[in-house]
Amino acid sequence: MSKPDRGEIWVAALGQPEKVRPCLVVSLSGSDREEVVSTIIPLTTRARGSRFETEIQEPALPGRVVADARTLVTVPNSDLRQRLGKLDPERLACVERSVRSWLGLVHDDPGGTGDNRSFDEMHSR
Repeated sequence: MSKPDRGEIWVAALGQPEKVRPCLVVSLSGSDREEVVSTIIPLTTRARGSRFETEIQEPALPGRVVADARTLVTVPNSDLRQRLGKLDPERLACVERSVRSWLGLVHDDPGGTGDNRSFDEMHSR
């Protein structure tokens, strides 16, 4: 099995063996020893209109699907069954902003500079 990368959409087994659903990988790729788990956001067709939801468009997914940052979960990589696709960088940046907001990692910006770059953009050289 290939290792999951940030921004990829995978089918994951969540809990019960028959309960599988598409999920978005949001954790960073690490070394071989570090990559035994991945943090994912299960995708759902039940949008609730939350500000923490981001619509996901991928040909392999059925209809309107959202990633809700409030549903972050870390799973063993062995629970990731099949790669379905990869999110475009702009949409992944939207999901990252929702996650930072949900976790309270967004700083107040009274000057309005709005540094909303993705983690990868802030740490690239």
